[in-house]
Amino acid sequence: MAFLRRLPPYVWLALIYLGFSTAWILLTDRWVGRWAGGPAAYATLQQLKGLLFVGCSTILLFVTARRLYRHLADRNTEKRDLLRRYRALHRALREGIADHNFATGQTVINEELQQFTGAPGLLLTDFPAFFFRRLHPDDRDRIEAQFNDYLERAGALWQAEFRYGTEGAWRDMIGRACVLREEGSTQPQHLVLALQDVTEERAMQARYYQQQIAFRQEQGRTVVAAQEQERERWAQELHDNVCQLLTVARLSIDQLQPAPADAPFVDKAKAMVTRSLNEIRQLSATIKPPEFGADTLREALEGLAADVQRFRSFQFTLTMSADAEALLDAGHKLLVYRVVQEQLNNIVKYAGARQVRVTLTVAEPQVQLEVADDGQGFDPAHVRTGIGLRNIRSRLQLYAGTLVVDAAPGKGCVLRAQFQAHPPAPSQGEAESGFPYILGYS
Repeated sequence: MAFLRRLPPYVWLALIYLGFSTAWILLTDRWVGRWAGGPAAYATLQQLKGLLFVGCSTILLFVTARRLYRHLADRNTEKRDLLRRYRALHRALREGIADHNFATGQTVINEELQQFTGAPGLLLTDFPAFFFRRLHPDDRDRIEAQFNDYLERAGALWQAEFRYGTEGAWRDMIGRACVLREEGSTQPQHLVLALQDVTEERAMQARYYQQQIAFRQEQGRTVVAAQEQERERWAQELHDNVCQLLTVARLSIDQLQPAPADAPFVDKAKAMVTRSLNEIRQLSATIKPPEFGADTLREALEGLAADVQRFRSFQFTLTMSADAEALLDAGHKLLVYRVVQEQLNNIVKYAGARQVRVTLTVAEPQVQLEVADDGQGFDPAHVRTGIGLRNIRSRLQLYAGTLVVDAAPGKGCVLRAQFQAHPPAPSQGEAESGFPYILGYS
């Protein structure tokens, strides 16, 4: 019964006519032979039987054809309704659809895909080549390789994101494809391709991401500004209060008239107070932010090195671009100052260097800072990142900066920081990977 339901209408019509005519001949011939009284009556009955057969078969064919026609009309109505909803769905989804026939090489596309691709019509004979030609040059090889691999592997669904269009008018697209194959065979029959334009969505995502980055950078600048203000307040407190108290204590010790037996203890106390006073003055000068309105960056860096050299002797060399002072604002100068200060602290504590070289190069919009020493060095693979490097990273992050530490045991250390005077919005890749930080090997 299931086999009969799958028969086409013309077969059904032929079978009905064959069955009716066969039954008519067998039944009516027996009846005519029984009732005919002679040749004349037999001939007359045969004529009547033929006319009656024509009439009955006409009525039967009319009823059957009418029923089949109504069935086909209903199916066509359903097909037109389905096609109308299919097209409405395409317009609602704004997707371009292509149906490629591998046997004929022809491709049928909808109007949306025609707009996306600029195709000359809705029926194309070279659609695959036409489609790949309009891919962005940077995406073409990747998409072709992925698609050919999909055809060979007979996968369920292919999906990729790429740029599509023409030079100067690239659109962000998501492509999905499905290959229809004959059952039990890997030979493709049809390829259904759907293209979705996500340019506006990607643009909104980029704008949202830029706003988030700008907000975080502004938060970071606010935190840094608050830290610098707190440093300045503590420096002022140490200088104005603690230093004054120690000065008074030293003056009081100077006025003492100790017994000869107590003189060594008084001298020791006086030396300790003097040393504490110098240490606090040094600490106050270290944590106090430089005033770049009064001092230049070169003066601030040289003064910083001079303060450090009071405790550890080393040769300091500073090389700066001639236009660095003019191109860098106060925020960038403070960043350079703190990076150099942090690295000088590391050099004094751990490196035991005899020479320190600081090089500042400004090639707008890039700013490159290098702090190199000839100390004992270290193996980056076996050294955890300390607070100093994390502070440097945090400050560089505000200006889309990168940090590279190149070191090896016995070969000193080179710290390279690069940032932008006017940092652009980071790319999506940077958003996923986070702040770039690299420990290199020499």
